[in-house]
Amino acid sequence: MKVFFVFVSLLFVTACAQFDPFVDARREAGQKEMIGSSKPNAPVVCSGLFTDQSERQALADAECKKVGKKAVSQQISSFECKLFLPVKERFVCVED
Repeated sequence: MKVFFVFVSLLFVTACAQFDPFVDARREAGQKEMIGSSKPNAPVVCSGLFTDQSERQALADAECKKVGKKAVSQQISSFECKLFLPVKERFVCVED
């Protein structure tokens, strides 16, 4: 019975987990304003401790490309995003 409880607990924890890096650009349904950390000219990427920086850069570049610019890293901090993706890197969009 204990093994079953542990298994079910782990299943619930990992079911809500996201393991892929993402741009924190959350919005409320039907709204244009962002409630996440990102802004149109300043994307914020959340990732795991061992995620390669080039992967975070690619995500930020994709966001900046929407406004015709390129992403430049400004700050990296730890344990500010989700439990399994604790690294938060802030970028700013600049002209190419």
